[in-house]
Amino acid sequence: MERFEHVGHFWLPEEPGEKIPGKLSFGPAEGGELKLMGSFSAKHSIGEGTITRFAIIHGYVTGDYHRVTLSKSYVQTSSGNLHKDYKESKLPVERIYMSKQLWFSDSEDVVFESLTVDFTHLSDWLIQNNSTSRMLRSTEDSVDTYRGNYTLQCPDLSSYDGARIEIWPAKRIKVAGRTERSVKYDFRFTITPRKKLHLNEYLSFIDFYLPNFLNFATGSANYPISIYGGRSHASTEFRIFYRFTEYIEKRGMLLPGHMLFTFEDVRDTLAKYLSVWISNGEKLWTVYDLYSKSNYRRGFDFTTDFLDLARALEVYHRSFYGGEYLTKEEYEPIKAAIIDAIPECVDNSHRASLESTLNYGQQYSLRTRLKRIIRKVLVKQKDDVEKWLGNPTAFIHRVVETRNYLTHLDGEPNAAVQRDKELFALNRKMRMLLRICLLKELDFPSSEITRLLNANREYRDFSEDGSS
Repeated sequence: MERFEHVGHFWLPEEPGEKIPGKLSFGPAEGGELKLMGSFSAKHSIGEGTITRFAIIHGYVTGDYHRVTLSKSYVQTSSGNLHKDYKESKLPVERIYMSKQLWFSDSEDVVFESLTVDFTHLSDWLIQNNSTSRMLRSTEDSVDTYRGNYTLQCPDLSSYDGARIEIWPAKRIKVAGRTERSVKYDFRFTITPRKKLHLNEYLSFIDFYLPNFLNFATGSANYPISIYGGRSHASTEFRIFYRFTEYIEKRGMLLPGHMLFTFEDVRDTLAKYLSVWISNGEKLWTVYDLYSKSNYRRGFDFTTDFLDLARALEVYHRSFYGGEYLTKEEYEPIKAAIIDAIPECVDNSHRASLESTLNYGQQYSLRTRLKRIIRKVLVKQKDDVEKWLGNPTAFIHRVVETRNYLTHLDGEPNAAVQRDKELFALNRKMRMLLRICLLKELDFPSSEITRLLNANREYRDFSEDGSS
């Protein structure tokens, strides 16, 4: 989402005649902020306590989308000035809705018949391959004949059941070529559910499932960079802005070789894979989140990346394949015997810690889970995995010893504990292993996984088969 600053007048819906001049600003990492040359009456604030909060503020500002609705704001500072005869106030704003036609009068009115979203690397994912490029680029004379919308049915998931998703060219950019002028398209997703939905009902889709799917496909951080809410009444369109906690600037264009798979790879099966991605999300929400965070800060914090990837692999195996040395019923008498054997001299806090640890004593260890992922879960990708990891036993030992050391920081690290560049390389191996696991759970055919891996530049260049 782009930064902006607009000046205008702002008022509370309850007091439309009391307009206050001010400036509205927004940054994707900072969020929205309203600075007023005055202050609103606290009698219309919501909630309790000492903080003055407002559910809705209206405004009229400069720019094309001049009607502004500010949702969920509060007074952060309010102060007078010796040189001015009015108070100045500053209000952080949770969400901003901008329209050419309407204001929202209540937070419950924020419903849309469709939502259109552009993501950081959506266009890169769609057009960076030969056949799609030929389809999506044309000379200026023939550009108006292009009808490149791609439509699929939204996965069967709660209120999205039966909704339509379109991927369509949002705008044309003329590119000066050596021999001819061509046209490049930027693309957006539009989701149209069966019924109007509140923005909150769209958010899991546009803030989590779709960007994380693109994170996975492209191997790079994706987040919404523009959001438009559509309403058929008077062809009303709202621009929507809110803060992103994991925001980073886009870093150039992605090439196909850097991606795990492109749109062209899944053109005929995208609806299926997106459906499975969302249905798997009920089990793998934490895995998707940890994997995406590692993409957002990739290369900046080796230790946090490592701990998150180790946890993601462990949660993945536990969520899909369980994993217990004994059933809970079989384990209970063993657990009770161990607890009874704790000496009475152990103080209560230490005893409670031991008992808490024993609650999970029947579950597989990280070492066992990694072994089972490599030897059983990914048995059909055995050659691909060994080509990437080298010696799986050595890889597992390094992961477990490094995790144990970073968790407990007990004494001097042994030779298996990875640091600095070694830790970065280990993270790379863990991330790719997790990607192979997720490809499998999306039901990609084994032969297709092999093809995609061999087309991926990172896999080719850093495999442990002598090419790294």
